[in-house]
Amino acid sequence: MKKTIIKARCISPGVAEGEALVSKSRISFWGGADVMKGIFTERGHELENCSFKDKILVFQSTKGSSGTSGMLKWSKINGVAPRAFINSDLDALAVLSCVACKFPMVAEPEEDVFSIIKTGDWVKVDATNGIIEVTHKE
Repeated sequence: MKKTIIKARCISPGVAEGEALVSKSRISFWGGADVMKGIFTERGHELENCSFKDKILVFQSTKGSSGTSGMLKWSKINGVAPRAFINSDLDALAVLSCVACKFPMVAEPEEDVFSIIKTGDWVKVDATNGIIEVTHKE
């Protein structure tokens, strides 16, 4: 299996791995996600009806209100939370959410993650050391 290593900036330390769920768009957890079921509900979004449970979320950044961290905390309490965040852009809502919920998070990767990581790839995020390891799905 082909592996790719990408360096990124550590935002919230920790290590997690899982299947990637990728979106070039911004994601709303306040009003755009069902945190009881662990699915995205925003109409017309490319991830509508996709489960984020146990996924490594690879996306631009969050959008919405400061309720994002509360919604992600509820997803964690309900056992349907993502495992880690990889953001191409850094935003305060995502940072606050990951720090408060203790999700590993990296941002500002040195390479274009959207051309490298595809939904279904296996991804290990070592946020503490700023390393993303991608095992590409064959």
